[in-house]
Amino acid sequence: NYVTGSFNGFSMGVTAQSSASPFADDAAKTLFKADEYGSGAVFSEAYLKYAMGKTNIKVGRQFIQTPLVGGSGSRFIKQSFEGALIVNSDLPDTLLAAGVVTKYQRRTDLLGNVGTFDNVGNDENAYTLLAINKSIPGVKLTAQYATLKKFADLYYGEVAYAGKTDTFAYGIAANYERKDPDSSAKAGTLYGAKLSLGYDALKCFVAYSRVTDDNDVKGNNGGVGLGGATQAAYARGYQAKTGTYDQDNKAYSIDVNYNFKQYGLMLGARYT
Repeated sequence: NYVTGSFNGFSMGVTAQSSASPFADDAAKTLFKADEYGSGAVFSEAYLKYAMGKTNIKVGRQFIQTPLVGGSGSRFIKQSFEGALIVNSDLPDTLLAAGVVTKYQRRTDLLGNVGTFDNVGNDENAYTLLAINKSIPGVKLTAQYATLKKFADLYYGEVAYAGKTDTFAYGIAANYERKDPDSSAKAGTLYGAKLSLGYDALKCFVAYSRVTDDNDVKGNNGGVGLGGATQAAYARGYQAKTGTYDQDNKAYSIDVNYNFKQYGLMLGARYT
């Protein structure tokens, strides 16, 4: 990873990723071809950034993390995007963003090579608008819209409240997600709620998610949006996909963990 210093508001950044699996057998290559098995290198970031006041404009290859456009880093190669993103924070306690994605870099190319930057969906650009507001103490409001022609219009909204004392922390959140397909298929809707509690190093949460019986809300990556990190269901398994984006699905999760900070160790359990 390399980022230059700023010059008259301009800066540049480059990030390269690489992986190799020289000892993988044929069974492993077949099993992991979609997310792990892909040898080679790729420049996942190569961008030009311009900052003016409270506005930042980034153009080129870049990592993006939003509810409906987000690259997952849970495998060897982190997913990335090519396009342009404008972020502004002039309004008090408010972040506004608008972006266009022209290409998407997967983890692999499914043929044994590292992922490359390919056109999005049906050779159409994806567009998104995002707003985040924190003007109410302890409350975070999030709203996002994304559209990909010949696939779907996507909507996301979330209300989250969090508070804490010296040793006690608590939070409650609710979210809503909708996929309106451009095809004749019915729309799919996901909504959920989550309660979090913590005392010192002990933390726990109870979560619920529900998908309507009209349609699923899945994209190509297990979540509703573009990229593998767009998985907003509060109830989900830790180690594997649990179908929480499937049509007519109800899901619950209970998670408890304790952080033994003095040993650098955290132990936990989750039931979904």
